[in-house]
Amino acid sequence: MPVMRHGAVASAIVAAAALGASAAGPLQTDLDPQAVTEAIALGQSALDGGRTAFHRPYRIAIGRPPLDSVEIVTPFRRVVIAAELRARAGDRRFGQREGLAVAASYPGQLSVHAEFTFHPLNTYVLVPQYRIAWVTRRGNRIEPANTESAPRIGPKAGADVLPVPLGNGGGVRPGGGQPMAGASVVAYFDARRLVDDREPAVELVIDEAGRTELARLPIDLAPLR
Repeated sequence: MPVMRHGAVASAIVAAAALGASAAGPLQTDLDPQAVTEAIALGQSALDGGRTAFHRPYRIAIGRPPLDSVEIVTPFRRVVIAAELRARAGDRRFGQREGLAVAASYPGQLSVHAEFTFHPLNTYVLVPQYRIAWVTRRGNRIEPANTESAPRIGPKAGADVLPVPLGNGGGVRPGGGQPMAGASVVAYFDARRLVDDREPAVELVIDEAGRTELARLPIDLAPLR
């Protein structure tokens, strides 16, 4: 039997991880060590095309002011992102122990990251009360366990920026007298509820203060890993 070199093994793991992400689900709500190893290999891969292909199904461009885009972060993708960010910083010491710690920090959670850009003449003092929820096949609404927001001053970051937790829930505008250019809003959900066979989530709804619906997006979570 031929022996695969380390690079070939890593490439095989990356290919398997990418294939697992594109294959029909179910979405992995809990990660075992093997899944964590695959996620890390994908995040640390030198193949930019493979990582780009992996992230693509999780990203939804909206372009309907003020909503720019939405990103889905599953437990598996959360570890991929953590490993990729460390690799971008030149640190490849991110291993299975670190990956398991990331998974344990957000057990079974799926997060939705929404990016907004405001009119240049806006007078916002706080980030508007944007709400993110899922709607099930039966029409029932699944609310997030937690939502956090943060204002943005200045231009929007580039397309290669990866979604990460904001680390605050206040959404207060920084000082300096500059108007908010936009905002990020992240909502955290129990992934198990979203993929429950009895009543799975089928639509993502984003509105402002429960009044103005900004988007209603049919999303199939099954192909996501």
